[in-house]
Amino acid sequence: MSRNPIYAGLLVGGLGVAVLQRGVRPLAAWTSLAVVLHVKAGKEEQALLERFGAEYEAYRRRVPRLLGVPPR
Repeated sequence: MSRNPIYAGLLVGGLGVAVLQRGVRPLAAWTSLAVVLHVKAGKEEQALLERFGAEYEAYRRRVPRLLGVPPR
């Protein structure tokens, strides 16, 4: 369901906290977290692609980066 379940959990939990705090600063902090995790995941995926090649590419096509229902 997710190639990065820890990142997905951090983003969902962080968004919940930001919404409950009802302020611009928590939403800005959450946005920063989302950007950092997006960049980090991209770098990690590039390293995995270089190491595992076509096998990782096939996995990447099947499984969403954060959340989703994989295609059948």
